[in-house]
Amino acid sequence: MGCAVVLSISYTNQEASEPIHKVSFINRDKPITEITRLEDVDAWGKQHGCSFVFIKDWKKKEIYTAMGFADAKGGKTKNIGRSNISWEKAIVEAVNEYKNNCPSKLKVFTFKWSSRKGKFYIGDPSDTPKYESKKLFSF
Repeated sequence: MGCAVVLSISYTNQEASEPIHKVSFINRDKPITEITRLEDVDAWGKQHGCSFVFIKDWKKKEIYTAMGFADAKGGKTKNIGRSNISWEKAIVEAVNEYKNNCPSKLKVFTFKWSSRKGKFYIGDPSDTPKYESKKLFSF
């Protein structure tokens, strides 16, 4: 019987006026086979070689983990708009919908929220500002 330890690393930009991000350690006795909570999203991704990121705004560089996105939106139990769906439920549903494409089709899943459709969709990399694209992909 094995033990998996998942480590979350936080990066803080010293020039930005952001609060310091928390670093969390999650100890798991057995692999996660089903994603049912926000806490499972990053651990499942690490076990399968994928990352799930949630984009609030490309231009402002507001990109979060599942937990970070829910916290930025008011908490994982907060309902979205007038619906009875919480941020946690919406995020878990989105990840479960696309997780079977990991890692055969995608290794990094970038989710954006559509308030019109009331669900997450895979963010289009062409939404990335040109400056950032050049910076990220320059050789």
